Amino acid sequence: MDVQSLPLQAVPALSQPVQRFEHIEAWQQFIRRHYPWLDRVRTDAPRFSARVLSRTYGERSLASVTATRCRLARDPAAADPGRIHMIWQYHGSLRVEQERSSLLLRPGMATLLDPASAFELEWPGDTGFVVLTVPRPTLQGWPALRRHACARALEDRICAGAALAAVASLLHSPAPQEQGSARSVLNAIELMLAACLRAAGPSAPRSHAARLERLQQHVRAHLDDPTLGPAQLADAAHVSRRTLYLLFNRCNVTPGRFIRDLRLEAARDALASPQNAGRNIFQIALDHGFSNNASFSRLFKAAFGMRPSHWREFHAGPARAAIGAKRPEARTPAR
Repeated sequence: MDVQSLPLQAVPALSQPVQRFEHIEAWQQFIRRHYPWLDRVRTDAPRFSARVLSRTYGERSLASVTATRCRLARDPAAADPGRIHMIWQYHGSLRVEQERSSLLLRPGMATLLDPASAFELEWPGDTGFVVLTVPRPTLQGWPALRRHACARALEDRICAGAALAAVASLLHSPAPQEQGSARSVLNAIELMLAACLRAAGPSAPRSHAARLERLQQHVRAHLDDPTLGPAQLADAAHVSRRTLYLLFNRCNVTPGRFIRDLRLEAARDALASPQNAGRNIFQIALDHGFSNNASFSRLFKAAFGMRPSHWREFHAGPARAAIGAKRPEARTPAR
């Protein structure tokens, strides 16, 4: 796959100062002005704040975003912008969904999105990510590759990391670069993007991703087992513990962290489910392999930016609140 070096048409770099938003309304206006296809912007947090550093080079744009809890979705009525987004996660977590594929981005991970079809971005707490937006014609063969890349982790972490470093150099330069320098850096970034896509294409080896998928299924099937650990995962994957750690090392995560994160995600979803409205928080924690109430509350807050009780409150609604008032919890909830 070749990168088409689209000319920058002698458009100077447009550098925006750091923009700060303390209210969701101002954030919504910013999104509508710069990303009109992302017209569905929501948050249920009592307070919202965001910080954006951006730079534009003709049809290409770069942005570094830090923000508190929020959800963005593509407006299905908006026109196709003809662009592709590459997203790098550097702080917190970010859930990405597109075309029946769902991915939880963690620091060091990257993915792509195509606004030609619906997608959603959601982060449960403070998060930080970088977005590169390029014209779709930049990448030849994209229509055949999009289903292998959209909302899927890019496995060529070396190229993805190098591309992020190049993007950061453009974003954080003290002054807008000269046109020739910017063009060279952007073309290099797109070459690295092409390499990432080759690794994600249908002909790329899928054994690593397939193993991780099987391990994820195994953990989800045994969430209530507090003894689940690396030894059981190694047995499930039919590999040695050393090989298991090497497998997870490619994702910058340990087997223990992998298990814990899946437990926390499942517990978070259970806390927000109306089916669990009458159950206390510690019962739900036990169902997901957490045997210590205080430890669960601490890990939950570290992962999602709030305590389990606050998470449930934000997703409760009047009906669930009424149930909670009529049926006091049998044990002290996580605080």
